[in-house]
Amino acid sequence: MKKTLISIFAIMLFGFVVVYFFMPGTMFEIVKKIERKAGGLEQKSVEVNGMNIQYLEGGSGEPLVLIHGFGANKDNWTRIGKFLTPHFHVIAPDLHGFGKSSKEPDGRIYHQRSSSVFKKF
Repeated sequence: MKKTLISIFAIMLFGFVVVYFFMPGTMFEIVKKIERKAGGLEQKSVEVNGMNIQYLEGGSGEPLVLIHGFGANKDNWTRIGKFLTPHFHVIAPDLHGFGKSSKEPDGRIYHQRSSSVFKKF
């Protein structure tokens, strides 16, 4: 019995090491899903001015909109989501041009357009 448990643990550890070192993108997606679930956050999307805006939403209470910084995305808020969702209705959008939200055809970020899209969001 003891050998079986040690073997199972060794196989699981080996699998974890393989995924961690050889497929870091897969590991990141797994951890991201676990953190979202722990925080009670669900990924959603909405169409605004022809732009697809992705966002995380969860919790109950007063609305709390979390805005990420330049070069970041909505998932910067997943780790603290579990502390906020019991008290607030959390909404964390990917701003226009960031994360999974729509980007301009030329790939540039236009702050005026971003602010108008966010106001309608």
